[in-house]
Amino acid sequence: MSSGPSSSPDRPDAAVQEAIDATAASYAGDASIDLQRNLRAELESRGVDTIDDAWLHDVTERIRQGREVVVGEHDGSVDGGEGSDG
Repeated sequence: MSSGPSSSPDRPDAAVQEAIDATAASYAGDASIDLQRNLRAELESRGVDTIDDAWLHDVTERIRQGREVVVGEHDGSVDGGEGSDG
């Protein structure tokens, strides 16, 4: 899974980023979820079926530590922030 500034919504990096964002948002709402299983399911639901276990572990640890993980452009489909009252 490569990443770079030229990522766009039609590139695999965008799907990977969406999955990471969705997983991080889920974890923020419920810290008891199985991060690796959740991220794997989010990736597979977006058509990413080749998942390196070491990469998966690294990404889930970063999420667990509260660090932002960026591999592609955020598409805005998952808002991890708070405060949209309107």
